[in-house]
Amino acid sequence: MPADRMSGKAKRDYRRPGSLITYSLFEDLVPYEVFNRMKYEQHVQLLSKWRRKYGDDYICGEWGLSSYGFNIILEAITSQ
Repeated sequence: MPADRMSGKAKRDYRRPGSLITYSLFEDLVPYEVFNRMKYEQHVQLLSKWRRKYGDDYICGEWGLSSYGFNIILEAITSQ
């Protein structure tokens, strides 16, 4: 074991837990069909995060929407 050759302080540091890393299943942009089946709360949360990360033009291109269609989706989400 690597800890057998370490000093006392080095052993304690070696056995100490590391930092917590969290992941989201929807960190990356999903297809529009998957997005459309999600709940309203997820629409609001994920679309705002994706707009900051990717931008409106990239999302429109990936989903195959025009900018007008994307604005209709945004209005529907923000109006509720």
